Amino acid sequence: MHLAESLLVATCALAAIVDHRRGLVPTSLTLGACIVALCVHAAGAFSIPGNFLSHLGPLFLHWAGGAVLTALVPLFLWKRGSIGGGDVKLFAAIGAFLGPTRGLEASLYAFCVGCLAGIVVLARDGALGRTLEHVAAGPVDRFRRLFGKDAAPKAKLEETWMRFGPAIFVGTCVALFLHGGGR
Repeated sequence: MHLAESLLVATCALAAIVDHRRGLVPTSLTLGACIVALCVHAAGAFSIPGNFLSHLGPLFLHWAGGAVLTALVPLFLWKRGSIGGGDVKLFAAIGAFLGPTRGLEASLYAFCVGCLAGIVVLARDGALGRTLEHVAAGPVDRFRRLFGKDAAPKAKLEETWMRFGPAIFVGTCVALFLHGGGR
């Protein structure tokens, strides 16, 4: 595993631990990780033969593009109140380290792990059945409206929260593992 990937795993692990214990991902951790990622990319420009300055632009775009693109979907979810702001910044740090393609891949795996963990949390809290009924009510209501009937009353769901930092950690590790297997 390269230094950058090791630093990213350490950042995600620390974020997962803090998020699990305190319910937040510290800005100092995510901002620091973005700065470290920029430094790692700049150091990589030194290792490429040729003019150092000519390599900085593409490496900066790789860093910035990864941070922005990887944080777009989480930013939308944060605006809707579905995830925390620290999670968004952690996704940006992941993108800053990995670039756009691998950053998006890591976020996809994180959301898959988060969905699976969410099912477990709903089942543990006894809310899985009510949630599935609520989800199924949408298509049933549309079908009822086709025949001129009113929508069935929906049961009120209580909010169930889980910490997303551990899912981000696992998803990032899966992405790194799948890409690192060929090295």
